[in-house]
Amino acid sequence: MEAQIEHKGRIVEILTHAFENNKSVLDIVGENKGSLLRLKYLIEYAVNVCGHYGRVMISDDQNACALVLFPDRLQMSFRYFYWNLKLLTQVIGFGNLRKVISREIRISDLHPKGEIYYLWFIGVLPDVQGKGLGSKLLVELIADAEFMERKICLETSTVKNLPWYRRYGFKAYHRLDDFGYPLYFFCC
Repeated sequence: MEAQIEHKGRIVEILTHAFENNKSVLDIVGENKGSLLRLKYLIEYAVNVCGHYGRVMISDDQNACALVLFPDRLQMSFRYFYWNLKLLTQVIGFGNLRKVISREIRISDLHPKGEIYYLWFIGVLPDVQGKGLGSKLLVELIADAEFMERKICLETSTVKNLPWYRRYGFKAYHRLDDFGYPLYFFCC
């Protein structure tokens, strides 16, 4: 179901725990003191952006969620500028700005052109992983993308998730090895 404002804290909790060891996310937030707090701020940023320029979904039992972005709908506004300023000061830091911008440009240049359904984050609380919650949510997202006539795309650095995405019809279209770990690009 589409999340409501009262779900924001739960969504941040789910994704913070689900991504605390993710190589791609750690590349942005760092792996030192304070990285868990910076991860939380990154997820809050993504929830805000997807809440205005995409979809924020949560499972009925509130143990799984997904953040979907429609990049073609992004618009510069005071609110979007403010969120990016907070991201810079709370997560990235001025010292990493060039690296993160370069990384994000490299990744977005590899996305298919046109209107896509970008699955930015999907996660399940670690305690209840392996029970089909993520699969059920992914099936709903695929149906929503098909209804909207958008190609659903994502990237992952988590190798154990590759067969899972393939099981649901995702096809790898690129592998990027520029960041010290492989980043796999998928579309369905």
